Amino acid sequence: MYQSKKLAKSFFVYRWLLASVLSVVLALSTTLIPANAAVKAGAKCTKVGFKSTVGNKAFTCIKSGRKLVWDRGYTISQNVNPDNYVGKSVDISACQIQETQNKTMAGSKGFPIRNALKTTGDVKIVIVPVDFNNAVGVGSPGDMYKDDLIRISEWSKFFSKNKLNYQPILASKNWLRAPKGAEWYVRKGEKGATNELQSPMSAIQELVTLSDSVVDFSFTDFIYFVFPESAEKKFGTSIYSGITSTIKVNTAEGIQSISAYGELGGAYLSYPRDEIWDQLIHELLHFQGFIGHGPTSPIVYGNESGSSLGIMQGQWGNSKAVTSWEAFMANWYGSKEIVCLDRTKLEGDIYITLGSIDKMDSDPISIMVKVSSEELLVIEKRSEGKFTDFQQDKKFGPFPERKDFAGKNTFTAYSVNIDAKSNRENPGGENFWNYILENGKLSLRDRISYKGLNVKFSNNQVVISAIKNP
Repeated sequence: MYQSKKLAKSFFVYRWLLASVLSVVLALSTTLIPANAAVKAGAKCTKVGFKSTVGNKAFTCIKSGRKLVWDRGYTISQNVNPDNYVGKSVDISACQIQETQNKTMAGSKGFPIRNALKTTGDVKIVIVPVDFNNAVGVGSPGDMYKDDLIRISEWSKFFSKNKLNYQPILASKNWLRAPKGAEWYVRKGEKGATNELQSPMSAIQELVTLSDSVVDFSFTDFIYFVFPESAEKKFGTSIYSGITSTIKVNTAEGIQSISAYGELGGAYLSYPRDEIWDQLIHELLHFQGFIGHGPTSPIVYGNESGSSLGIMQGQWGNSKAVTSWEAFMANWYGSKEIVCLDRTKLEGDIYITLGSIDKMDSDPISIMVKVSSEELLVIEKRSEGKFTDFQQDKKFGPFPERKDFAGKNTFTAYSVNIDAKSNRENPGGENFWNYILENGKLSLRDRISYKGLNVKFSNNQVVISAIKNP
């Protein structure tokens, strides 16, 4: 009798365990199959940056507007030849070309970077929304800028490989009313302003004092003032401090050494005030030493070529990435991310598979070839990514070649001549960095030649060789 009860109990336990295992297996199968089936271009996904491979296509979860969706993906191709650059590259110090001539107050063309604000570690940002009795703010900053605070922080970690951490705070959920009219906060000769009623430094101090009672300015690095569009359009309201040095302001927490900027394009165009994160980052990077506004090329309007290819070229365009050259100067990228080559030491074909600077999906993400003591050639791979969308035209960032980049892995290349002039202070003249074109296009698919170099593109791989007797 005892034995039969024991057997019955064992059988009951066995049946319970078997049922539990089957239920887990069934649950997994029912959740995994639809999830895999849902991975396709435009379908919903759950977290930005997640990656999934279906067949021979790789997809990344991106933010499109307010939705999270899978991007158009790219075809995974096997390279014909294995990479062989290890042992043939040189130390990255060879590519850290020193800037010795034509230095500007707009930022650095070469090493060492000249800046007002540090490029690594924590950077505290205070966003101050200010309106005026003759230019009243529209909307609620507390509601408008919640997402911007998140994007600003995420962007800094993503493109700096976690070496930089922007820490933005909003001084007030409501517009703070300045003690004087909008015409008191201008720079003479800029944004249409014909006269200064007070110095820009006095204007900055006045607005810091205005917000002092509602925000803690301790350890603040950067103050970003948001003005109503009507203030900029009617009065040319615009203030900023020096690019390569900080200023001192008095606060309730003591004297702070800061950089400051306030202007959102309203003097020239009707740009909405409900999204500020990309403009803020663009201007902040100037204070961190990024000269931006390039590389240039004759195929795009004005002097700012490839205006949709990076946040420092045109912050409202298709890509919010930074060039690997400026990221290199900022100490974000090192020997893991950059392959440095010396043209005089190249032997045979050098094969290098690149990751995308838009996706940060694999290393290396940049090739730099030193062609002389003042110049190098930089090669990057471009694609859609967490902060890059080539699928739609942007209202303020015309990009004639957008469709050549949409849904594809492609390459760009540009030269950097450290000692040449910058068109930031040489408007309409030659620029120190310029895109290299293939058949008149920025998108490189086949091959280019540049100053003793042959460069070929195949799948995700770049093949570089020196031209004999160039």
